[in-house]
Amino acid sequence: MIRTLAILILATGIGAHYPVQDPKTQIILKATLYTTSSDLWADVREVDAGFKAIGAEVARLAKGLEAESLEDRNKTSAAITSLGVSAYGAIKEARDKAGSEPIRFELDAILKNLAGEWPATLAMPAGRNLGKAEAEALRKRLTDKGVRLMQAPFLSMKDGNPASIFVGDEMPLGAGKRRVRLDGDGKKLRLEEQPPVRTVKFGFQMLIKPAVSPKDRKSVTLEIAVTNSHIRKPVREVESPLGRVSDPEVVEIGVDLSPVLESGQSYMAGPFPSDEEKGTPFWILIEAQIIK
Repeated sequence: MIRTLAILILATGIGAHYPVQDPKTQIILKATLYTTSSDLWADVREVDAGFKAIGAEVARLAKGLEAESLEDRNKTSAAITSLGVSAYGAIKEARDKAGSEPIRFELDAILKNLAGEWPATLAMPAGRNLGKAEAEALRKRLTDKGVRLMQAPFLSMKDGNPASIFVGDEMPLGAGKRRVRLDGDGKKLRLEEQPPVRTVKFGFQMLIKPAVSPKDRKSVTLEIAVTNSHIRKPVREVESPLGRVSDPEVVEIGVDLSPVLESGQSYMAGPFPSDEEKGTPFWILIEAQIIK
């Protein structure tokens, strides 16, 4: 059995028609995956003035929630909501600091709308594009703080051609079987356990498909699927008429990202929950270079 939590974060331009790709165009990706319980968005605020300004913008807009007109309050609520999940932390901070119950109520409703079905017990993930200088400053800051690197792969691929990275293992999936074997002479009886015929990979896997914009060949849409999984221990066993057989359970976290990046830009996303019950959340930082 595979238990999966899938996470989807959409960025600018998602849902657009994919053009015919140019196989001569090369895309180089530098991906860094961090594991930490710290809020790395606090570090992003220190290197990205635009992201830091979201807090002030939310605080300014929140004042409009005190308007007497219902129409004005609805417009303010829509404006705050339009900032997206990247503003979730700033909205939450504004709610906690609100001096009136009506504002707290309105901001809480916005937070619930942005979170959707996301479990309230988990930190809310978000994604944001970063300029070259901001991304370099963030990488240095995280290195200086000793934030743990989980993976740091480089990928080189052609426009429109998918690529993948896998670090892990493979094992049979599903319940095993027991069969009765009776020797030809009828003198010996054995019960033999046979493993499942299907196998499953578990560990870290990243699948990426790039699509460079045909207009100016300066930006690329990345369809990214990241999977973290492990076999729950101890390995589960189930009863069969002929005795107990193993039935491994795969616990899996799936993350789907669709950033649109100009050459040299980076994309930060997280935090995403660990595939292990008490594991440390992980974060993704990806830099894209387009070589024509």
